[in-house]
Amino acid sequence: MHSDSTLSALSIDEAFQGYIDICNRAIDVHKNKYPYREIWSAGALALQGTSIYVAVSHDSIQNIFLIIFSDYHIQVSDSLVEEALTASLGKVDGNQLWNVDYNHILAALQQPDYFIDNPTLLKWDWMLVNQGDVDFKSAHGKDDEQALQQ
Repeated sequence: MHSDSTLSALSIDEAFQGYIDICNRAIDVHKNKYPYREIWSAGALALQGTSIYVAVSHDSIQNIFLIIFSDYHIQVSDSLVEEALTASLGKVDGNQLWNVDYNHILAALQQPDYFIDNPTLLKWDWMLVNQGDVDFKSAHGKDDEQALQQ
């Protein structure tokens, strides 16, 4: 769990990597449980060889990341994706651009165990990139703050 002062000192890169770590821990904890096993298995098949660009914006700064889902693990690419840096919202080089709300990332970083225990609170929309346009809302259709108050 991060304190508010620790969170405010994190760069977008550090916050996003922390979020991905929480997602990976949630996958590890729930990968053999129904329905997550089926969902992540289908995602692994659908995303084979797919590059997924992720945009995270905070205080007028936007960072673009490239993630890959392989062997039930999300990896953030270390390579600089030049064309993604100048991309507008939508598609980047034929791939879907997934926008992640920075406040959602912070909510997960504040209560990682809660999000790991409740993986439907995490954003898994990126697994639908081959399915056309998707609505990038939480799995519950609620704001993250509302979900945390439950």
